[in-house]
Amino acid sequence: PLMVMAMGYFSKREIFTLGYIQGFFWAIFSFWWLREIELIVPFLLSLILGLWFGVFALLVKLSYRGIVYPKNIHLQIYDEREKYIPVWWRELLFAIVVAAIFPCLEYIRINMFPWNFIGVSQYKQVSLIQIVAYTGIYGVTFLIIWVNAVLASTLVQIRKSLLNGKRCNLYASLVVVIILMVVIFWGDSRALMGKIKFTRTVKRVNFGVVQGDISQRRHSSEAMAEEALNIYLGLSEKLLKENSQVDLVIWPETAVPYPYFGAHDISRKYRYRLNDLISRYKKPFLIGSLDFFENRATKSYDLTNAALLFDVYGRNIDKYEKINRVPFGEFIPFRKFYPTWLVNMIDMGRDLKAGTRYEPLKLPGGVAGGMAICYESIFASLCRRERQLGANLFIAINNDAWYPVSSEPEQHLANAVFRAIENGIPALRVGNNGGSLVISPVGTISQSLLASPIDRGRAYGVISVGVAETLPAMTFYTRYGDVFLGILSLIAIVAIAFCLYKELILKKNRAFNK
Repeated sequence: PLMVMAMGYFSKREIFTLGYIQGFFWAIFSFWWLREIELIVPFLLSLILGLWFGVFALLVKLSYRGIVYPKNIHLQIYDEREKYIPVWWRELLFAIVVAAIFPCLEYIRINMFPWNFIGVSQYKQVSLIQIVAYTGIYGVTFLIIWVNAVLASTLVQIRKSLLNGKRCNLYASLVVVIILMVVIFWGDSRALMGKIKFTRTVKRVNFGVVQGDISQRRHSSEAMAEEALNIYLGLSEKLLKENSQVDLVIWPETAVPYPYFGAHDISRKYRYRLNDLISRYKKPFLIGSLDFFENRATKSYDLTNAALLFDVYGRNIDKYEKINRVPFGEFIPFRKFYPTWLVNMIDMGRDLKAGTRYEPLKLPGGVAGGMAICYESIFASLCRRERQLGANLFIAINNDAWYPVSSEPEQHLANAVFRAIENGIPALRVGNNGGSLVISPVGTISQSLLASPIDRGRAYGVISVGVAETLPAMTFYTRYGDVFLGILSLIAIVAIAFCLYKELILKKNRAFNK
C-alpha cells in the first residue's frame, strides 16, 4: 500500500509523512516488547525508525518517476528510443531498484539496532530462506520488497487501464512468480539435500541443558541470588544423576546474578558448590557469568559478560567475553556527551567492557564452539568471523527474562535462525526461560528442550547435536560476506543518481516553459 501511494500524485512532503507514519507503527508493533523495560521506550525508538520508511517512500516516488513515469511527464523528457521500452520492462527495473534500496537502508542501522530486518519475517519458510547462504538476510528482504513493488506497480497499471479502457499486460508479475517459484524449488532441494548430507557426516555430542526459568534479577538481593544458585545447581544435579552420557553441561547467560570470581559471600558459595558438583560427577561445565577484565591503564578491573568453561576438575580453562554489548543495557554509547540528568535517567549502573576474542572455544567431543551471548546472535558478522576461525557449532546462551510475557523470545529466535544457514553449521541455543533448542544448518529446528520452541518454563535435559567430524566447506556467505549487498548498493546509487538527473531536467523544462 505504501508503494501504491508513492506512485500516486502525493507531494514529496505528503509521501514522506505517509511513509513515516507507516514506519512509526511498524516499529511500535515490532518492538512493543520493549515496553517491559519502560513503556516509553518503543515510542522513542519508533520516532527514530519511522525515518527509514519515510526516506524509503520518497525514494520509491523518485524511482517511479524516473523509471516508469506517468505518460504526460514521460513525453516531456524521455529520449525517443525510451518511448519504445515496454512498460512491463520498466516496471521490473523499477521493482529491482526499489528492492535494492530497502536492504541498503536496513544496513544503515546495523550498528544501532539490527533487529527485525524485513527478511526475518520469513524464518519459518525454510525453502525460501536458503538463499541467505549466498546473500545473507538481505537476499530475503530483496525478494519481499521486489514482489511487493511489482504487485504495486501492476495494480497501478490495472487502474490506469480500467480508467482509459486499454488493455493491461501482466508480464512483470508473471516474471516475478516464475523467479519466486525457481527460488523456492531450489531452496527446497537444497534444504533436503543438506539434511541428508549432514546426517551422514556427523557425530553426536550430548549437551546437558539447564533452563532455570528465573525472573530478571539484575539488581538482585542476596536471597534472590542464592535462590538462582540453588535452582541451577539443583537442576544440574538431577540432570547428571539421570544422564551419565553428558559431554558438557551448559547454563544460560548470567544464570546466577553475581560474578563467579567475585569477593562476595554469594560468589564464594558459587565457586565452592559448583566445584563440588563438578568433582563429584566429573563433567565439564560452560556457564554464563559476569567476569572481570584487568584494565592495566587504570589499574582496575572492568566487568564483562562472559561464558566460562570449566574442565572435569573444576578449573576455569577458557572463556569468551561478549563483544557486541546491548546499547543502553550493558553500556551507554557516547556517555560523556550526554547531560548528567539524562545519564541518571537512562543509566543502568554499569558499562560492561567489550570482549575482543573471536576464536571458538575448544569443547568436548571435538567441538569448536563459536559463542554468542544473547543479543549477539543477531550479528551476522560475529558468527561469520567465528566460522572462518574454525567453529563447527554455534552456541548461543540467552537470558530473555527481561521480557516474561511479550513476543521478544520468539523474535530473538527468528533472528538467530539465519546464522546457521549463512554459515552452514548447526546452532545450539540455551535459554534461561525458553528457546533451548537446536537449529540445523538449513534453518529447521530439529530439537527443543520443551514441547514447543517458544514455550517457557523450568526444565533440564540432554540435547544431542550432530557435529560434522570434518569441517564442512565454507558457504559463499562465510567466504565472501555481503557481496550481494554491495551489488544492491551499486544498483541503488546508480538508479538514484539517474532519477535525480531526470528530476533536474524536468525542473529545467518547467522553468523554461514558464
